[in-house]
Amino acid sequence: MMFTWFNEAEHDLLRELGFSTNRLIKESRTAFVMGDIQFRFLGPASFGDRVLATIHLAKLGTASLHWDCAAVHVGTGAPITQGRAVRVHSQFQ
Repeated sequence: MMFTWFNEAEHDLLRELGFSTNRLIKESRTAFVMGDIQFRFLGPASFGDRVLATIHLAKLGTASLHWDCAAVHVGTGAPITQGRAVRVHSQFQ
């Protein structure tokens, strides 16, 4: 579930910046694919809880994006998870 939160946040941000995955694949046969992902659970969340997932661009490489990610429980502000994800810009055949 937590991977989905951050994956959606990444895709939403990339789309807002003009790097829609669907458009990149269609126009240039490229995409930012998941290269590495590391997360730690810090606290509980239950199905139906409201969760705020945030991502922060920690490093911009020549062909990679490194994100710091965190999620907190909206009602309590308690941390749920934190981690880092790396997306790599890849060309498809």
